[in-house]
Amino acid sequence: MKLFYKIILSFAFSSCAVSIMAADHASPRAMETCSSVDELINQAIAQRVFPGAQLVVGDSRGVIYSRTYGYQDYSKKRKVEADDLYDIASCTKIMASTLAVMKLVGEGVLHLKDSIAGLLPEYQGTTVSSLTLAELLKHTTGLKPVIPVVQRLVKPEEGTLFSAKKTESHPYQYDRNLYACKKTCYDTAYLSPEPCPGFHPVTDCLYASDSIVQLVDSMVLAAHNPARRGRYLYSDLNFYFVQKMVEAVTGESLDAYVRRIYDRMDIHNIGYNPVKWKPKEKIVPTEYDCLLRKDTLRGYVHDEFAWIRGGVSGNAGLFADASSLGVVCRMLLDSGRYDSVPIIRPEVIEQFTKPQLSGDKVCRGFGFAKQPPQTTEYGPESYGHTGFTGTFFWVDPERDIYVVLLTNRVYPSRSNKQFDSSFRRELWAKITASVPSEANYEEIAESR
Repeated sequence: MKLFYKIILSFAFSSCAVSIMAADHASPRAMETCSSVDELINQAIAQRVFPGAQLVVGDSRGVIYSRTYGYQDYSKKRKVEADDLYDIASCTKIMASTLAVMKLVGEGVLHLKDSIAGLLPEYQGTTVSSLTLAELLKHTTGLKPVIPVVQRLVKPEEGTLFSAKKTESHPYQYDRNLYACKKTCYDTAYLSPEPCPGFHPVTDCLYASDSIVQLVDSMVLAAHNPARRGRYLYSDLNFYFVQKMVEAVTGESLDAYVRRIYDRMDIHNIGYNPVKWKPKEKIVPTEYDCLLRKDTLRGYVHDEFAWIRGGVSGNAGLFADASSLGVVCRMLLDSGRYDSVPIIRPEVIEQFTKPQLSGDKVCRGFGFAKQPPQTTEYGPESYGHTGFTGTFFWVDPERDIYVVLLTNRVYPSRSNKQFDSSFRRELWAKITASVPSEANYEEIAESR
């Protein structure tokens, strides 16, 4: 038996931990080394773009290349391991919500023309009543991107909550060119550091009023601008309603429904609210929240909108390792099958991943992001999504390849903006240049 196909470049970073994750080698394209990719990620770690990462590259047959890099945080006490969980942020929109919708559309239980009020009669008579599932998935509803959860629940003891400059009264960098007030307090109508009647725990030492559900709903409705309907505006709030529509037709919570889909693909290291089912030391810390949670977030969702609603949300809240997301990507590439088990109907995958909205600045499928206009690296048939915390997956059926990269680029602060689209493009380019083409399948398989 000859050696596996290799790409051998001599490069190593002694200061950055690199671990080989177990690869199933089901694909004959499986590689042992890809030094150009390792170099790129290790350079990012050295430049404090993120403290560590998980990478999985695969195709419709299995894993091609998989690695872990660096540490959970900059203390370097724990190396990143293959089964550590990352907060995947907006990748949840695909890996939970859109996945559920695709399953239900394929079964004829849910339809893209279904309206919010048609499934959720409590919204009859509101400005969102006629919005359809298709519009929600394309982000053309006129809903604003986010609602100001933090500003509603946290108050400055004096002055303003945020300042554009760092001062003695605003010493905490909250975001780029945005500094948070040193002395704040909670709106006691909705949050309490102590247990009390009518409040439920939302972290280890913080409690939220049961009435917060009504507050959030009223804020979402107030964030709708009907005049913008039909124009693209990416919004987390669209998936607030996607979640509600899924739950209405299934009679289950979103987390319970997608859990059954994951079980059919035999992936179990993925889910919402991991503090309930995973040791905390196996959950990578996301960020130090200086305002709302006043603690390092570890196992509690980073996104405030998802967190205040109990951690289960259509827009964010899912935690996973890269291998688990890779299984979903492999299923999408394999016409909706996982090891011959049908998961999603192939015609639904084709419908959801082809362009449904295309223009000079944006290209979207249903739920999925598509190759940005004037960008050629990814391929016109490719699709995927990104997450605010520094997560990314991309799938190209023409090349028969997927890439999953998980990081915590917002550690210790979301003010870090170094992880951007250019880094993702460079990673994708290096991987696709290094992976053997599909035409080499038989040659590589025979050389083993």
